[in-house]
Amino acid sequence: MQLMLNGRRPTPRIKPTPIKSMPNKVTGFLLVICIFLTIIQPLFFFYTFQSTVIDIHELNTQNLEYLIFLGIDILMVLFSVLSGLLLWLRKRLGLNLSKIFLVFSLIVGVLVVAYSLSLNIQNISLSNTDGLSSFTYLIFWRTIIPFLILLYLFRSKYVQVLYSKSTASNSGFPSGG
Repeated sequence: MQLMLNGRRPTPRIKPTPIKSMPNKVTGFLLVICIFLTIIQPLFFFYTFQSTVIDIHELNTQNLEYLIFLGIDILMVLFSVLSGLLLWLRKRLGLNLSKIFLVFSLIVGVLVVAYSLSLNIQNISLSNTDGLSSFTYLIFWRTIIPFLILLYLFRSKYVQVLYSKSTASNSGFPSGG
């Protein structure tokens, strides 16, 4: 039985629902992205590096195009590892570098796919499954994966909260003092 005050029943006290705790660590798909940037992307580089070295050796000539793509890949893998590690450490700089890396990776990927298509147009047909599967593999790793990761980094509420100014450091480097 409830007491009545001034002829009215007291309004029940509503307990406020606790605010979902702020994320404080890298988990889930974001962790997969960090692993991709720091481990899988460099392994993919070494795979393409190995095939590039074999191609140059088989041609027995120095192809400037292969050397240019090799140099770009070396810079990209260093950029990937740096941005992935900083992202993993929850540094806001890591988020920004990862976005820049993925945009650059997407641009380079489109150029690599276009270049590969121009060189191997006759090998890519429905009847030649080897050429088609290697081209599909190239499109998948060089364009689709970076695009999907970039989309996630820009649209994810979890990422926005985790790397907001209140939860993440703005700098990726230790501050002096």
